[in-house]
Amino acid sequence: MRVTSLVAACILAVSTSLFAQDSDSTLEELSFMLRDGETEQRRDAAYELAQRGAEAVGALPALIGAIDDNEEQVWFQSMMAIARIGPGAADAVDALVSAMNSRDDQRRYRAAFALGRIGAAAVPSLRKALGDDSSSVREGAAEAFGWMGADAAPAVQELQDSLWDDRDTVRDHAATALGRIGPAAEKGLAQALISRDDNVRLAAVRVFAEHGTQDPEAVELLECMRADGSDAVRAEVVAVLSISDCDRQTLLAIIAGALEDKQQTVRDAGVAAIMRLGPAATDVIPVLTRMLDSDDAQVRSSAALAVAAIGPKAASTIPALIAALAHDA
Repeated sequence: MRVTSLVAACILAVSTSLFAQDSDSTLEELSFMLRDGETEQRRDAAYELAQRGAEAVGALPALIGAIDDNEEQVWFQSMMAIARIGPGAADAVDALVSAMNSRDDQRRYRAAFALGRIGAAAVPSLRKALGDDSSSVREGAAEAFGWMGADAAPAVQELQDSLWDDRDTVRDHAATALGRIGPAAEKGLAQALISRDDNVRLAAVRVFAEHGTQDPEAVELLECMRADGSDAVRAEVVAVLSISDCDRQTLLAIIAGALEDKQQTVRDAGVAAIMRLGPAATDVIPVLTRMLDSDDAQVRSSAALAVAAIGPKAASTIPALIAALAHDA
């Protein structure tokens, strides 16, 4: 055995002993074990580094070396360690972007998550990655931006362009990322409303439903989506318009249409909108009266809930309510 190999073996034996006896092993010792230890030692070192959070930054070179490791536990714990280091792991950005080209979905996901946790320092590389020839890299970049929230604001234009990507998962992640950026991305997110992809439109509408919108362009597009081919999208459109700056008469007309939709999910959204408006929704009473006369018990029940939300101003529906009760008897 060469002297250098003997020395290395001795160092490994000493550091392994220290690690086994003391969880306060130094970052240098943990780095050495992660690079050169036996399988169990490497797993233990990666796990320990993942527990140390941002304090593991001194072991970042060794962790970067494990990004493509073939040993699953070593790889997983190393990726967790990098993600938990957060912004201090900026030196790992290039290796993580390359890792997003993996055929393994879990490896792509973990790389994207780590990049998202690194935040602003990863933005320039990820903006470039959104234009990569590899759809896997583009998907990972869009997903990473989704983890960043407002830190992804400089990439609004690239994310907006990604709404037209050939790959559906890229489009979906781009819409989600725009939504999580906040007001700075509202106009970009509005473009997702005209996507050919049902999932992208739905993701965009759900973001608006959660946060509301006062953007006139977005409101106008949403109003046009009342007849969208996806019942899930139609239902969310009613929800978001009921908390937007949509003209009241226009909103009531949209709610009336939703109440007569063939899909229960859309009708339920119409009822929920009436419950938000309360007595201000009197214009839809004629529709509710017709619904109370339906042969469908679920439709009658939905109408009754809406009538209750309107209150005394819906007194004209009392005969229809009595007839509905008799129908159910």
